[in-house]
Amino acid sequence: MTSDVIATVVAALNSKKSKGSARTLAEGSNSALVECIPTGILPLDHHVIGCGGIPVGRVTELYSEEGGGKSSLVYQIISQTQKLGGTAILVETENALHPERVKVFGVDPKKLIVIEPEYLEQALEQLTEVFESLPEDAGPVFIGWDSLAATPTKAEIDAGLVGGQAIADKARIMSRACRTLTSYVAGKRIALLIVNQTRTKMGVMFGDNTITPGGAAMKFTASVRLRISGGKAVKDDNGDHLGKDILIAAWKNRLAPPFNKCRVRLTYATGFDNEWTVLDFGKDRGVIKPRSRGKKAYDEVLKNMGWGDDKK
Repeated sequence: MTSDVIATVVAALNSKKSKGSARTLAEGSNSALVECIPTGILPLDHHVIGCGGIPVGRVTELYSEEGGGKSSLVYQIISQTQKLGGTAILVETENALHPERVKVFGVDPKKLIVIEPEYLEQALEQLTEVFESLPEDAGPVFIGWDSLAATPTKAEIDAGLVGGQAIADKARIMSRACRTLTSYVAGKRIALLIVNQTRTKMGVMFGDNTITPGGAAMKFTASVRLRISGGKAVKDDNGDHLGKDILIAAWKNRLAPPFNKCRVRLTYATGFDNEWTVLDFGKDRGVIKPRSRGKKAYDEVLKNMGWGDDKK
């Protein structure tokens, strides 16, 4: 009886006026996730995000305080996109991109498209042009926006350094833009990652006193929201800083259980240390002994977690 009701409803919805608009979930969904761009950091891909990497066809938000490692992670994903044979695009509004720095993460500057808009409205217009110019068979395409918080509105530019500004302008613009961003991204093989920053809310006595610029629209639009926190320094015997261990957590996740987290080691001279991160994750999960190290221990974590030897 139930199957007859389902067939009747689907047939009614798929009338001449709305043909193909309804189906059972077993027959597929337009929003089904079919592809990911791996970050190359296995615990982040398979535990924190849970689907194997940055989801294609979805919007991801990455945020933290200053110096958290947001731009470094963007460069890491750009490098992985290029290794897959995909197209990488960087929307750079912080005027802080150094060509030699991105090479540390394996990025090929000759294959990286850089867009440098002057203000928020222009950035959104240029993103629209990118979406419309991409051929149907392009992909995967990774677009990293670094960063939303650092992108002024046109009103702010016109007002100058000492002029007044409408604080809510950015929130209103992003609220309108986010409603169409998702359809553009889902229509083609695009993974859009928007970098944001944290700000301190004044007068908050209890709970989290941080907020991200751009209003609440990004929180609702993003399928995954990754937060970077911490930053324990890694030093050599002389006390010189070699890198830091940062904590990455999924504060929102529509693709896997949320609030999963892992420690990631960022070495300034060589980029992200996947092996250290995998071994640290294995120790935390009790998969290997606390003092285990080396390739044998690394392989043991991959085997016990079911990540496979092909993902090294």
